[in-house]
Amino acid sequence: MAYARRLQSEGDVFHVTARGNGQQIIFEDDSDRAYYLEKLFSSAAQHDVEIVAWCLMGNHVHILLHAPQKNISALMHQLQTSYAMYYNKRYERIGSLFQGRFTSVPIADDEQLMTVVRYIHHNPIGKEGPLDYVWSSYSVFLNPAKLTTTQKMVLELYGGIEQYVAFHSEHPVSRLPNTTRRRLTQSEALKLARDTIAPYDIYELKTLDKRTRNELIRKLKDVGLSNRQICRLTSIGRGIVNRA
Repeated sequence: MAYARRLQSEGDVFHVTARGNGQQIIFEDDSDRAYYLEKLFSSAAQHDVEIVAWCLMGNHVHILLHAPQKNISALMHQLQTSYAMYYNKRYERIGSLFQGRFTSVPIADDEQLMTVVRYIHHNPIGKEGPLDYVWSSYSVFLNPAKLTTTQKMVLELYGGIEQYVAFHSEHPVSRLPNTTRRRLTQSEALKLARDTIAPYDIYELKTLDKRTRNELIRKLKDVGLSNRQICRLTSIGRGIVNRA
């Protein structure tokens, strides 16, 4: 199956997500998370990618990266291959650990950048508060002396540490609203949708089992596609899309 070309970011900042295959748990314990982070940072250094923010959940990860798309693709391929080999060996399993390719959403402007950072750090909400969850970058921004260039810029966008904390305390979100401020064209929406649910194709979405279909619909919502766009692209009824 041919993959759609990924959308580009003018500022080379991308919100990357990777999910376990069929909602497979990808981190059994803190040793797994520590290994993943170690490989993430070592691979990022190798491919000249700056890591801006991250959050490791049970069956998926969110990472905000600053680099050209080709560098990010090389990083993620190395990272996911290495981690899958580690995980399969440790737990004596075979087969794909991750669900298709990673998802990569370009960041369009400063407002979106601030919102995405908060969205990433809010993933553990309902389990622990952002400050209490050690497997995200929330607390990293509380120590400006150790921030990377892009992280310092992000903190400046908030207006400093106090404003950063206040911004994270307001309006908790369970989904990421509007990944771009302008409305995507039909062609752009189609490319984004295909990239998000790969290796599935957008036209086969309605033929999948209910659980898989609804999970993929939620992923399309997470990257900012409206219910109306999803209905138009997939030919799935509005009621199903609204309830997914």
